[in-house]
Amino acid sequence: MNKDNFMKKLLVFLLCLFLAIPLFGCQTSSNTQFSNNAFQIQLVVGKTGVKQSFAFPSNADYFAEQGASEDETSEYLAELVRQVRLQIWNVMFLNYFAIYSQSPNNNYVIGGDYVTMTEADYNSATDCVEFSIIFKSYGAWNYYHPSSSDEEEQQEDDNLFLNEDVSQSTFIFSQQVNNQTLGEKYYNIVNSVVQQYFNDELDGLEAPEFRYDYVTYHKRVHSNADVKYYDGMYHHVWQQDYQALSEEKIVEIRTVNAERGWWYVVALCSALGVAGIGAGIIFIVSKTKKSSKKKV
Repeated sequence: MNKDNFMKKLLVFLLCLFLAIPLFGCQTSSNTQFSNNAFQIQLVVGKTGVKQSFAFPSNADYFAEQGASEDETSEYLAELVRQVRLQIWNVMFLNYFAIYSQSPNNNYVIGGDYVTMTEADYNSATDCVEFSIIFKSYGAWNYYHPSSSDEEEQQEDDNLFLNEDVSQSTFIFSQQVNNQTLGEKYYNIVNSVVQQYFNDELDGLEAPEFRYDYVTYHKRVHSNADVKYYDGMYHHVWQQDYQALSEEKIVEIRTVNAERGWWYVVALCSALGVAGIGAGIIFIVSKTKKSSKKKV
């Protein structure tokens, strides 16, 4: 091999390596491990709709390892599901219903074609009590979560090729609800049931974490998330310990768009109704689609 050929191959290799670096440096593996003892709100932003899920740790597996019988565990889980439904699911449903009542739209009635709310129930795979609210169109999501100028901060400059949109909000579990954080409110509901059944087994249980998982199919979304990973969709995850819920933690999502023909408006963690139940949001709107509709 002569010197010229060697140098050409070396340059090609270095160029490929340079181009590949961002692919390895931007995201964490989908094998990322998280604590099972965690309260989680997940927002999955799809191409046509939004799914908002809530998970409350039961630690039933831990209590079973400590010697709890099947009957004790079953009774405990039944009561935990009941309390989550009474104190969280019902309140959230009533808040959404209040929004609907102010301006009724049969297209977006809860339980209709575009908005569904699953029942609170125990999921043995995650060892959590869970439920979801599914908005099958962006119109349905926007109907219940109208954006405001306080939630959005768009930054634009004179660059003809770059457009940057930024959204900032307080970490959802740190938002205040009746003089306590949302995380403390949820923790107290779960912990009261735990103490009723397994007060003597609490010493060895790890402290809970609080997690907000923002999931999007779009790779141009950037954030200040604590953990980022890709499993077919892009996850941006913020976490906080229970003891740190009162500390300031800012959630920031940023989109940088190379073409002005496409733009995105992002709004995160807006409080919902009097109860202050938080919600995450991303609106993905295309000027191209809007203009095509006008032409029809």
